[in-house]
Parts: sequence; C-alpha cells; structure tokens
Amino acid sequence: MSTGPLTKSWKRLGVIAGAGTLPLRIAEAEAQAGREPFVISIAEGEESLKRFPHQEATMAELGGILKRLKAEECDAICFAGQVHRPNFSKLRPDWRAAALLPKVVAAARKGDGAIIDVIVSFFENEGFLVVGAEDAAGDLKGEAGALAGNDPTPEDWADIRKGAALVSAL
Repeated sequence: MSTGPLTKSWKRLGVIAGAGTLPLRIAEAEAQAGREPFVISIAEGEESLKRFPHQEATMAELGGILKRLKAEECDAICFAGQVHRPNFSKLRPDWRAAALLPKVVAAARKGDGAIIDVIVSFFENEGFLVVGAEDAAGDLKGEAGALAGNDPTPEDWADIRKGAALVSAL
C-alpha cells in the first residue's frame, strides 16, 4: 500500500468497491480531479456508484476483474468499503481466483490483514499500483477538534485515556 497522501500518481483508478459510502467518495474525488474512475462493485454498495462506468462482480471472479480493469486502461486500484469474509467452500472461482485460493485460505488463518496482503500482492504482480483511500481521496480526514457536540470534559478525557490503555494492553 501507499506510504502517504498523494505520493503516487496514476492515469485511471479502478475502485474495487465493497459496501458503504467510502467507494463513492473515492470515485467522486477522482471525478473532481478530472479522471474518470472505473468501479468494480463486489458487494451491495451505493446505488449512486452506477453513474460511473462500472461492472458488478464477485470476489471469486479475479480473472474477469483483472481483464476488465486492463480493458478499461486502469493503472491503479483502490480497495474501499466493507467486504465480508466469504464462505470459501461456496465460492465458484474462475481460473485466476482458483489459482490464488490456496494462498488466500492459508492467509485466512492469520487474519483478514493477511488475506488483504495476498490480494494486494496479486494485483501488484499484475502491474497495478495499489493505493489507499487516503491517496485516492485526500479529504477523508476529519478536522482537528471535536467532531460532534462539545469538547470532552476532564472526566471524558480520563475515560478516553483508560480506554486507550485497555486497547493498547490488548
């Protein structure tokens, strides 16, 4: 993945879209930058993504996804949105996904991050630049300060510090 905001450049971004609004925000940011994104929807996503050139696919159609991204002249991709871990025994993979499936299943034992690493490596080995959401849509960070309501009270800060310490211990 990318190392920081706007450190990479590309001609056309393929957005591999899961559920939620993040894929839409990335596609809109690309359009605002004067580049037309291509969207591959792999989950029930925002209906408004359909206003961009797109294709619907499943995770098991890696060969088809790869072929379409290349046909659309995408040189970079961004994974965005929520995707649930599939039931591997129910997948109907194409030949490219079938070849990758043993690595994905092995990675699944190590956690979702390891699965993502395998998939990212697959696309990088196919010549795509894989960028993070913060690179594709740099305005995703909130402003400094309270996002809603009032600033935290001293009691709130004590709770925040306690929660952070618990998370750190875990």
